[in-house]
Amino acid sequence: MSAGAHLILHYFTNSIPPGFNWLYVCWTALYVAGTLRNYFGKPDAPHHHHHHDDDDDHDHMH
Repeated sequence: MSAGAHLILHYFTNSIPPGFNWLYVCWTALYVAGTLRNYFGKPDAPHHHHHHDDDDDHDHMH
């Protein structure tokens, strides 16, 4: 989306706002962080969500 916005700004307004290129730095940092988390994350780590059983007793507190 940033690249699309960059092209639209470049061709239709002939100017790019100051600091716009920092978006690419942010996206790259997020991509690298996510990639490293996927490669080095523990696949057996507990997740922070709760699964409900399909039982008929829905009166208990969570």
